Amino acid sequence: MRRNDLSGLLNSYILAIITPALDIDHYAERLWGHLKSLNLSDVNYVKIIVGPERNRSLVPPEYIFIVEKNGTKGVFDAVHQGIEYAIKEHNITHFTFINCDDLLYPDFKFSIARSMLAPGAVVWGRVQWLSANGEPAGIIPYWPFKLFTRELFLAQKPPLTQQGVIVPISVYRINGGFNLEYKYISDTDLWYRLHVNGEVFICVRRLVAGYTMRPGQLSSQREKIEVEGAKWMDQNSLNSSTGAAKLIAIIIMNLWNFNTIIGRMVGQKKWRACSAVKVGGFEQ
Repeated sequence: MRRNDLSGLLNSYILAIITPALDIDHYAERLWGHLKSLNLSDVNYVKIIVGPERNRSLVPPEYIFIVEKNGTKGVFDAVHQGIEYAIKEHNITHFTFINCDDLLYPDFKFSIARSMLAPGAVVWGRVQWLSANGEPAGIIPYWPFKLFTRELFLAQKPPLTQQGVIVPISVYRINGGFNLEYKYISDTDLWYRLHVNGEVFICVRRLVAGYTMRPGQLSSQREKIEVEGAKWMDQNSLNSSTGAAKLIAIIIMNLWNFNTIIGRMVGQKKWRACSAVKVGGFEQ
């Protein structure tokens, strides 16, 4: 790519980093410290926090703070409000969203670079689990886009987590954005719709984000997630997939992530928590 072409790409690419923030605590301060240390000087970006009015004074001045609307339906609604604001006020081309208790690492810049080179693709990278005290607890297995299948979703193993995923605004809008009917799995629903609608996914094989597991977080509401997931699968006719197809998908996932799974088996000494059936969940 010629230098003038690259300059034009940098000027037209604008990324929104959006954080839904119901609670401002030490996790949020940790995230802000990481974001401040990211070397994104060559990237046009805005940092947006969406939350209740009570949090305004707690947010650093370099962030844009958006007061969430009355009746906001959870995290994904807050993120959507941030996206709509960023489109209107900053003409953004792409967005990523990161919860207050999660992290973006320096190699996230490789995801941005890949996104710039393929601006119509959804770009995502490797993510690691973090314990409540911030210690690494293992790499989350992943699956390349060519292995995405309906059976992956039937197995309730979406092929990527939301941390560090960069989504083009054009792709988000043309596919209807988040379905706010879902409070817990709206991101999974979005990935599935993008998949079935033929959107391009690109995986950057670098560690770009950390995913904190702690009591009380949205993702720990396993019973509620399972109820919502069952409803979602029924609405998308995923329950019609055969048991054999599901088993094949799980076998492929385990084989693809064999080294990761073995490493967790040795480190955690819990085989069931390390298989691809459980590996995306919160069993430690």
